[in-house]
Amino acid sequence: MLWSVVFFVYCFVGRASGMPQIDLRADTTSVTLGQPLGIELKLKYPLTFDLLNPDLRLLWSDVDFSLTELIGPINIDDSQQIVLRGNIQFFALGQQTIPSVEFLFLDSKEDTIVSESFPLTVSVNSVLSQDEEEIRDIKPPVYITGGVPIWIAIVLVILFFIVVAGGVYFLFRRYRRRSSCELHKVVEVDFEAEFNRIARMDLLEKGEIKTYYSLLSDNLRKFLEKVWVEEAMEKTTGEIEVILRKRNVDNDLIRRTGLYLSTADLVKFARFHPDLDNANNVPRLGLDILHSFEKLNRQEEENSR
Repeated sequence: MLWSVVFFVYCFVGRASGMPQIDLRADTTSVTLGQPLGIELKLKYPLTFDLLNPDLRLLWSDVDFSLTELIGPINIDDSQQIVLRGNIQFFALGQQTIPSVEFLFLDSKEDTIVSESFPLTVSVNSVLSQDEEEIRDIKPPVYITGGVPIWIAIVLVILFFIVVAGGVYFLFRRYRRRSSCELHKVVEVDFEAEFNRIARMDLLEKGEIKTYYSLLSDNLRKFLEKVWVEEAMEKTTGEIEVILRKRNVDNDLIRRTGLYLSTADLVKFARFHPDLDNANNVPRLGLDILHSFEKLNRQEEENSR
């Protein structure tokens, strides 16, 4: 009988020594209101166990906890150890509790092992003595009704004003650009001559291919803006194609226009480098598109009479 009891105790102690150990300690059990309380959580478990790793920074999320140090996991003898240190603050008087922490492990047999620490009780005292009446106690962090921290509310307000200011600035720039366009509306531009002028600037020979394509595509956009597409300079190539389609422009002309502008977009924004022969033909292609639109415009004027 005695040997049976001894064997049972031996097996129990042996199994317990091979189980995870969680030790939670605090610097003291008595603090004043708002005073940081240092705590240490030491987690030790066998090498054959796998910790289903939680985010240790989020422990005690229901109290005011801040992590200061996280060590591990490190191997010590036949086990692994994790040490977590941090501070907890309480803003309510009386007996307060540091909740227990539960961890989940898998042993070598893929069995689930649950282990948890013991909760700690802390006495929170006032920072005032009984005869002090003029100075107020420390206040907890300010929260807006609904549990939103005030710093989040301040950030949201600042972001709101930034968005409003950005919107006003955008509208102001757009108004100035439109006003500038209206002031220069009386100036007639010879778009055909502009295509020829850009072709004679020798930009390709100078290696300024991006400038070359930008000037040519901008010239076509300004021409389209004059009759066919309002604010064509501000629109994408796809938006221009949609508007031309609504104006019942011939599909082939829309395709050529879209290809012309999209090729320029690739050169400007995607560093696309077409071969030299195609690049030299770009002014002529622009003129062909311009003449096609001018012909279509004359036809519409004749049909409207």
